[in-house]
Amino acid sequence: MGTLRIFRQPILALGIALLLGTSTHAQEVVNLRAELEVLRFEIEQTRIAAEAETNPRVQDTIRQRLAVQRLSELLVQNRIYALDQGIDLAFTVPAIEPDDALADEINLEILMAEERINESVRRARGARGTALELALQRIEEEKLEVTYLRIAYYQARFGIYVPASPDAGAPPVRPERRASISAQPWADPGYPDVDYSHPLFRSSYEDGARISGWWIITQDRLVSGGRGDIFAQNLSHANFLASADQANARLYLQCENRVASLTFHLPDRYLSSSVASGSTRQSFEVSYRIDNADLERSRWDAEIAGQGASVSGFEAITVISRLYGAEALYIEIKEADGDRHDARFRLAGVEDVVDLVAEACRWHSLDLNREDYRLLQKLLNIMGFDAGIEDGIWGGRSRQAMMNYQRSVGLPSTGNPDIATLELLGLGS
Repeated sequence: MGTLRIFRQPILALGIALLLGTSTHAQEVVNLRAELEVLRFEIEQTRIAAEAETNPRVQDTIRQRLAVQRLSELLVQNRIYALDQGIDLAFTVPAIEPDDALADEINLEILMAEERINESVRRARGARGTALELALQRIEEEKLEVTYLRIAYYQARFGIYVPASPDAGAPPVRPERRASISAQPWADPGYPDVDYSHPLFRSSYEDGARISGWWIITQDRLVSGGRGDIFAQNLSHANFLASADQANARLYLQCENRVASLTFHLPDRYLSSSVASGSTRQSFEVSYRIDNADLERSRWDAEIAGQGASVSGFEAITVISRLYGAEALYIEIKEADGDRHDARFRLAGVEDVVDLVAEACRWHSLDLNREDYRLLQKLLNIMGFDAGIEDGIWGGRSRQAMMNYQRSVGLPSTGNPDIATLELLGLGS
């Protein structure tokens, strides 16, 4: 992909320039010429792709990307000309103050976007018909996102002023993250890199919600003996230039009536679900990845509105607990007709969410070892709830036995040995 060339070549050139003792302007010209070389190569590749594409919708997206690339080329050319001619940039060529920290952030976003493109390309290889057309459209939209991000990179790294373009549209406005802390009272000072401009942050804050990184956390009511229901939604996919699937994707974590759940929600979409063998519930095949771990596959229940998938109880607790300290969660949902929808959520602030959900659902601070689980299996078997072999391995049979016991005593039947269950068994601290 072109991004690695864009960012490695200028760095190499900068190192050479420093060794040779060249001036700051000369160093910048070397860096910009490397950028221009890559840009021209990519423009030619995009032009060829536009001419070869037969799908009008995909072709329009490619042409839009070509227009943005040509705008980038013009901006870089103008800066090189000004530096070569010794023109005073402060008075002759529009410029802004460079921001290396922001440039590094955008560089990382580009690499993440290219990772999504590679995943999309791999999935498209097995697609046919309409599914293939949608996959190709999505790939082009993601490539367009990268093109916009590069303009933002030029602005942050080199201080190149970026005007609005009637042909390509204005590049995305990068938030002034540091300024947002003082300008927006709802912004969480612990996570200054989050874009707090989404109106839901403000309206939720004014309604009394708590903001933690990318999360809006609301507490519905108090219950006897502890916190009330907790509902948290992640907005990290609300403002990005991405495919239609990703643009409004939401991630919800909650504890309701002491039952934990995790939901992947796609507003304004009705997804076709199916009934798995041995079940009576409508559900979806779901794959997810926490940070860079292996992709895991599961089956989650369909939301009542048919706009997403949800997992609850013991499996939800397992997944939610693993999010503590993680930076990103990738989720893909597969419809019954084979269509796929996915999103990658940034998790800044998730530690607060996990702590609150865990406390509300009363599984917090449990650290059970194999001997503890063996004792629980023994107690369940003695009481007539078949937990199977007392080996300390908390498998499906043990969870079912625990669910049956919890149901018999009026506790939420999660199959998880939470604090409330242990207290009722006389094992609480």
